[in-house]
Amino acid sequence: MFVGEYDYDTDIKVHEEVAREQKAVEAARNALTMNLTAEQAAQITGLPLDQVLELQKELAATTAQPSPAN
Repeated sequence: MFVGEYDYDTDIKVHEEVAREQKAVEAARNALTMNLTAEQAAQITGLPLDQVLELQKELAATTAQPSPAN
């Protein structure tokens, strides 16, 4: 069995990039919930417009679902 070489610096860089992406997605969601356009959210966060449009669809789907009766 071959075990690949572990590179700590590369691992840290990958984790930092994942964290930046997650923060950008959260910022885009916040912008969309504040009624900014998808184009504005993409410009603010640096995310691709198509990704922000997908987030917008997801938000619309979750807000369109009726909440459970109490």
